Amino acid sequence: AHPPEEPSKMNSMTRLAVIVASIVGVRAIVDEDGVLVVTPANLEHHVAEHYDGGLLVYSTPSAASPFAQTLGGAARALAGDAVTLARLDAGEPREELQFFQKGRRVDCASLLRSAQNDVDGVVAAARRLSADRCATLETTEALEEVLRADARGVRVVGFFEHKARAQRFCAAAEQLRYPVQFFVAAPELRQSDAFFSAAVAADAEEEEHNVIMAKPYFDERVASASFAFAKKKKKTTSEDAEAMLAWVETEMLPVVVPYAPSFQHMIFDGPLKMHVILAIEAQDDVPEAFLKAARRYRGKLLFVLLRKTDNDEHPASAAWTFFGIEKAPTLLVSDMHDRASSEEEPVPPTFYDGDLFGEDAETDLMAFLTPVAAKAIARKAGVEPKMAEVMADPKLQEMIKDPEMASMLQMTGMPKELADIYRRADL
Repeated sequence: AHPPEEPSKMNSMTRLAVIVASIVGVRAIVDEDGVLVVTPANLEHHVAEHYDGGLLVYSTPSAASPFAQTLGGAARALAGDAVTLARLDAGEPREELQFFQKGRRVDCASLLRSAQNDVDGVVAAARRLSADRCATLETTEALEEVLRADARGVRVVGFFEHKARAQRFCAAAEQLRYPVQFFVAAPELRQSDAFFSAAVAADAEEEEHNVIMAKPYFDERVASASFAFAKKKKKTTSEDAEAMLAWVETEMLPVVVPYAPSFQHMIFDGPLKMHVILAIEAQDDVPEAFLKAARRYRGKLLFVLLRKTDNDEHPASAAWTFFGIEKAPTLLVSDMHDRASSEEEPVPPTFYDGDLFGEDAETDLMAFLTPVAAKAIARKAGVEPKMAEVMADPKLQEMIKDPEMASMLQMTGMPKELADIYRRADL
């Protein structure tokens, strides 16, 4: 038998082994097609290495699938770009696509669904994700280009006289995890025709509103608001950031989202996980009660229009089958909070059995959706599913509106923040 090694020597060898293992574990591996391959063990290292430009990571059970072929082609096309597309070798039979940059992670499930044969689309999407979150606009021409009615995506432009306020605006923008483009316009551009035209379109008060949002929806092009981002207090700046992000999350969505490929990211990756879905025939009119409910509960519930189609390959056809829709019109509520969680069993959809066209259609639909909106608010605030059901009770909602009753409820354990959220929601 060999004598035991001296402690100092053994420790040195152990440290060397750890160092070698670390080097092997984090080194960049490129497959035969020129695609960067990462593993669960070294993913964190590569995310840190691509902190600024961003890392778009995909996993697939089969290298021969259309998804894998498309992503591999996009990875090669992005070689040398600021953003890097890598394959995650996790050994698990599932398809995933995630983007990491500057501490944020974006689940790109919608991009995954549309990536089957569109290399150029994946490349463009990766570059949009990686672009500076808050770009600067120096000229009238640049501002006009961003505010163009036919430009793609949601764009938010801040107009600030002071550089410090613009910086706080951009810092807030970095916190948003959804694909919205942010810009800061040079102070003099507030006097431009492009700003005045956008302000008029948004019914803004020119003296007050300093943030303009341009949207690609035919029935709703522009929105505006005012956020000071003054330095008075740290809390004030934080409140401005929270208020702006809440405004962006609400206004970036159309009042009603069509169930179409171009809107998949809003439906599945957006901030609203409680969906009110209306299934109708291809040529039928949308009930006025549904449109009024969509405007009333905007920012709380996502209203989705599911028109019937004869195209079996269209996502709408799959949705009709998935939900078991047998007739039109049909209105249902789908809770995507639970469906997105591995810890909770998916909640079956709730079907509305009321009349969408009758004399009391609006009143009845509002009564049906108010508890749904209350539950959605609780879930978004992090409340557990069972407690969210309790919070959705109409009687409890009426009690919360009374300051004295709200104080008593807080004494029984209800967080003050949640009571405040419900009061602001005005259900």
